[in-house]
Amino acid sequence: MTEFKRDQYQILFERSADAMLILDEETFVDCNEAVLEMLGYADRDEMLSTHPSQLSPSHQPDGRPSFDKANEMIAIALETGSHRFRWMHTRANGEDFPVEVLLTAIPFQDRKLLHVVWRDISERVDMEEELHRRYDAIEEKIEERTKSLQAEIAERKRMEEALRISEERFALAMEGANEGIWDWDIDADLLHLSPRHQEIIGLKDRPYISSLEWFDNIHPADRHYFKTCLSSHLKGENEFFSCEFRILTSDGDVCWVHNRGAASRDELGSTYRMAGSIADITERKLAEAELNEAKDQAEKATVAKSEFLANMSHELRTPLNAIIGFSDTIKEEIFGPLASEKYSEYLVDIRNSGQHLLELINDILDVSVIEAGKLTLEENRIDIASVVDGVLQLIETRAQKNNVVLAKEIDKNLPELWVDERRFKQILINLLSNAVKFSPMGGEVKVTANINGTGSFRLAVIDQGIGMSEEDIDIAMSEFGQVDSGLDRKHEGTGLGLPLSKSLVEAHHGNMHIESEPGIGTKVIIDFPPDKLVSKN
Repeated sequence: MTEFKRDQYQILFERSADAMLILDEETFVDCNEAVLEMLGYADRDEMLSTHPSQLSPSHQPDGRPSFDKANEMIAIALETGSHRFRWMHTRANGEDFPVEVLLTAIPFQDRKLLHVVWRDISERVDMEEELHRRYDAIEEKIEERTKSLQAEIAERKRMEEALRISEERFALAMEGANEGIWDWDIDADLLHLSPRHQEIIGLKDRPYISSLEWFDNIHPADRHYFKTCLSSHLKGENEFFSCEFRILTSDGDVCWVHNRGAASRDELGSTYRMAGSIADITERKLAEAELNEAKDQAEKATVAKSEFLANMSHELRTPLNAIIGFSDTIKEEIFGPLASEKYSEYLVDIRNSGQHLLELINDILDVSVIEAGKLTLEENRIDIASVVDGVLQLIETRAQKNNVVLAKEIDKNLPELWVDERRFKQILINLLSNAVKFSPMGGEVKVTANINGTGSFRLAVIDQGIGMSEEDIDIAMSEFGQVDSGLDRKHEGTGLGLPLSKSLVEAHHGNMHIESEPGIGTKVIIDFPPDKLVSKN
């Protein structure tokens, strides 16, 4: 490039209304005055000393991290020669604004520089958004009007059809309905009863009857309720009359009925006629009574089961703690040496068996507490990385015994979590214990923790174990469910770990699900909502 052309380029570069920069890898080499004016920097050196990542918000409008997306845009420009796209920048005062970016690759010595052009498109974006809003408003009005016209047409057709079949329907109702029909002339106090109506209340050949005589058929215990329902409708308090009550038939039987109707009123609002239907609902009432009885029995059985499990758990924990304590005392030879080393081996077995049984009882007790709705959480802020490290140390011995490698992948700068720390550890211990138990020799179990795309905290435990099918997952998530349930099953356990963990997660308003494939491994994912995250500051 000649000196004259260089000067021309420099003049164009400096005096351009568009913001222009020269970028060498991740460093700004030069910029024009339009850049300083656009971003609000007073000094060019200050601007050039700023890292590119400081000129954008952490994420772009599409949700992608600005750092990752910027690298992708630069790579496209270097590969194709130029690339145009939209971007969100940040001014020196912290204000975000949209720009159109043109990146052009410029060969320079043994590498390529990028000529960057920014154009503030805030007004264009505002106009586009306004156009979209107006378009959406017009579309909404058109849709509302279309629906209104369709509804009007449908209603007109419905009314025409209703008028056409009304007389036919009434005739069919009078002749063949299983419900009885009644028509009450209030002024004359005369009730007309259909044959089915007479049959329901046990009258024969009595098509006409007074209201008082009909009222005498109501069960004494239900008469006040019937009067209240009828009076409310006649006063205009309810649009329709509807009442369920018992009838004493002429045979002395009790029959449940549902009586419905509506009154006709004159121009002054006074009722002069009322008509309706009556249905025999005795079978439904009997079924409801049986259902309520069964429901009560089931609830009592559930409460009894929970109380039994809780009481038994408490009763068993005391002697088990004593067994474990005495085993430790004897093993330490506090009161003198043991006669044989075999006793020490037996004591280890006794203690381990007692500890295993105690853990089982604790799980059963937790399940009982949760089923009874009496679980109380003592929530506080916890450091996620520290808690994960502590649980991994607890599992380390078991993992070494099975020759399983424990790994973790915890995002840096995670906020703290507002949970019950003991229950959170219990969840993680259950999941890690399962993962180690079902992993092959030499396998790996990994714990990951991060913030997912919805802003929730996500914890995952991943293993390379035997895996499960969809049917197996359903079994594993049920209480006492055993995927390998035969007498010769290879892995011990109660089947409470996963369902208990899920219940504890849901008690924190989180959710837990499992992704697994037989022969490949299992991934248990736990998500806690964003309101469970607490800033460390």
